[in-house]
Amino acid sequence: MTKHFPYKQTLITLALTAVPTLAQTIDGGMSKFTSTNTAITKSYNWARKTALSYAHDSNDAVGPWYEAALPNREAFCMRDVSHQVVGAHLLGLERQNKNMHTHFVENIS
Repeated sequence: MTKHFPYKQTLITLALTAVPTLAQTIDGGMSKFTSTNTAITKSYNWARKTALSYAHDSNDAVGPWYEAALPNREAFCMRDVSHQVVGAHLLGLERQNKNMHTHFVENIS
């Protein structure tokens, strides 16, 4: 089921799409949706779980980060991070956002 969306940006977009029957709550930076339509709730939960599966913790040599590049690159680039930063924040990936932006700033020439 993880091959439904070819790009990670789509996962975060789907995870944050507002639907009129949807109620959004933010709990400690982690977005959660509930809906009277169980298909929407299941789709959101799947997208959220899948998007979070691309996040890496501080045990990585680069520190906490998430994949934000072309598929299967295990990398992050400034352009893709700029598209995903708000969605990542809502998914609770503040540490990753800060670390990735710090690396960009440190390497500007």
